[in-house]
Amino acid sequence: MHGNRIGLIGSEDIGGGTKVIFNLEAGFLASNGQSDSPTPGAFFDRRAYVGMSNQTYGTVKMGLIETAGYNWASQYDVMMIAPASVLGSLVADQPRPFVGNNERDPGRLPNTLSYETPNIHGFNAQYTYSFGSADTDNSPSYNVLGLYYAQGPLTTGVLLARVGPGDGLTPATSAQNEADIGVSYNIKYATLYGTFMYRNVMGFDADKGWTLGAAIPINTESQIRIGGGKMNSGQKNGSWDLTAVAIDYMYFLSKSTSLYAFAKQLWNSGNAHQTAFLPGGLPSPLESDSSQRIVGVGISHKF
Repeated sequence: MHGNRIGLIGSEDIGGGTKVIFNLEAGFLASNGQSDSPTPGAFFDRRAYVGMSNQTYGTVKMGLIETAGYNWASQYDVMMIAPASVLGSLVADQPRPFVGNNERDPGRLPNTLSYETPNIHGFNAQYTYSFGSADTDNSPSYNVLGLYYAQGPLTTGVLLARVGPGDGLTPATSAQNEADIGVSYNIKYATLYGTFMYRNVMGFDADKGWTLGAAIPINTESQIRIGGGKMNSGQKNGSWDLTAVAIDYMYFLSKSTSLYAFAKQLWNSGNAHQTAFLPGGLPSPLESDSSQRIVGVGISHKF
């Protein structure tokens, strides 16, 4: 099982359309009740923030927060199940994951400030700045901006990120600039999704990737989602290329509860050794030019 969480959320209306808000959220493994936090000693590892929200001026948050990159990826990842995510397989489980991912850090970052605008004629934006981890002297800072527009059947979002400074010794520790774009469009029988991701790593080559997908309703209680994509990660000492395809089926028992089944195939090429089930669901393959296939069934309840 994957993505289980428990926590506390609350707000207090202090007048004038303003609320004080907080959220504390911890991830755990339903199979044994243990924490699934990748950070030793961290209990509220998914969210831990306090903030203020105003209907006119927007929302400010401080703490451990999903960055604009997390929210961009969540909006344009066609797959609703984390293990089935094609986008996640391409950008999240590398030695240097993209900022635009909703599977692992830096999708969430500590010591972070966030501001989200209200919706203004279909436009809204989110800016996050992370000072980096207080536990690491050389932890990079993150400047992340998400710009969105929604009108009728069309939604589009642009993500701009700057990570640094870095030491320039390896791709994983070098400063980087990232620009991603996502689009969704609703037609009569489906909602179509597409993304393009570009990252320039200082002193190294650029990384480029894309995904395409569709959510196809079968009836009011069920739908099929399909997706595919490719990542070409430029490295001076060889290629790091990934290809992934996936399909899932969801049956909605209610607004909160659904049954699901999925299958995904991931192909590694060159120096890539990525797992099809992330983060931490399966170990990364040791062989070069390997592939992994996963299938799963489950039940999801959100409240």
